[in-house]
Amino acid sequence: MKAILDQRALMIATLTNIETTLCTKGEQGASIQDVSSALDKQHAAEDTRSPAGKNERDRAYALLQKEIAHHLHTPPNRAIQQMWDQMNQMRTGLAVDPVKDSRGNLVIPPVTPLSCKLQSH
Repeated sequence: MKAILDQRALMIATLTNIETTLCTKGEQGASIQDVSSALDKQHAAEDTRSPAGKNERDRAYALLQKEIAHHLHTPPNRAIQQMWDQMNQMRTGLAVDPVKDSRGNLVIPPVTPLSCKLQSH
């Protein structure tokens, strides 16, 4: 059970990092290619810093790559917003089920949806 909860916590952390990058790049008015490149670099850096969570990160980034491929022909501002919304929904969904340890402490704390003011073109 602990391994499953650790995996969920790692996935939440990875999705939070992805969302932060999507928001930053979206606020800058970046292209989908620029966003993809930044996320690839982020993924590699995270794997270098913490090899232990690689499987969870790989799953999160694989989901993101599917979203990027799905939005290649969507205007960048709309695509980034939709990807950000999808990642935010997945992140908050992973934390919906409150799990407590034997002392009654939350193992995975609730997360609040992030907010992001993306540029509109």
